Amino acid sequence: GAYAFSKKTNLITCTVPRQITDLGQNCFNQCDKLTIFFESEILPGSNGSWNSGNPYYLAPQSVMQFADRLYVVDQNGQLYLARYLGSDSAVTVEEEVAGLPVQHIGDYAFRNNSNLQTLHLPYGLQTIGAYAFQGNSRLQNLTLPDTVHTIGQRAFYNSALKNVVLPESLTEIPQYAFYGTKLTSVTIPPNVQLIDTYAFRSCSYLKVVYVLSEKIAAEIT
Repeated sequence: GAYAFSKKTNLITCTVPRQITDLGQNCFNQCDKLTIFFESEILPGSNGSWNSGNPYYLAPQSVMQFADRLYVVDQNGQLYLARYLGSDSAVTVEEEVAGLPVQHIGDYAFRNNSNLQTLHLPYGLQTIGAYAFQGNSRLQNLTLPDTVHTIGQRAFYNSALKNVVLPESLTEIPQYAFYGTKLTSVTIPPNVQLIDTYAFRSCSYLKVVYVLSEKIAAEIT
């Protein structure tokens, strides 16, 4: 029903049975730590906005929690770091968990983390989800592995990021990806084919942009 789990701030996971066919309005409102798992392959219907920014997965094969990290094997057998729940200032994401390579940082995985200052991402990582580092207030420097080809929208939105190394494998910089960050310079890799709407909007410290992509360079000259 409406507001069923609203403001359950310590709720970490919730599994929605296959029999549930309708979600009440704002049923997971202000559950900041929550990750939602649906047994069904199809999202239930809703008579209004049911989710206020929580990651969810349809029909995951398995869910694993090790200390402060929540991992999900999705319905296609891909392993995600779904949520980091800790408070460490330095975090290293493993290359492999339970025999599977960590290929994805899930949507919202580190959102609004106020402690993280240093992050090491593994070689083999392929995607960084939407809103993954939104609002991180202390993470200033980040190098993305050469295997990352996709960044989700608003991935670093309004974060404290000052320096980022984007890999040559990256093909697109999505909308609002670095909106409101503190970047001072950025290099656009050669394989980027699209810089979407407001990707670098409100970056008031950004003074220098190096463009190695021929397609992007042709569009701005």
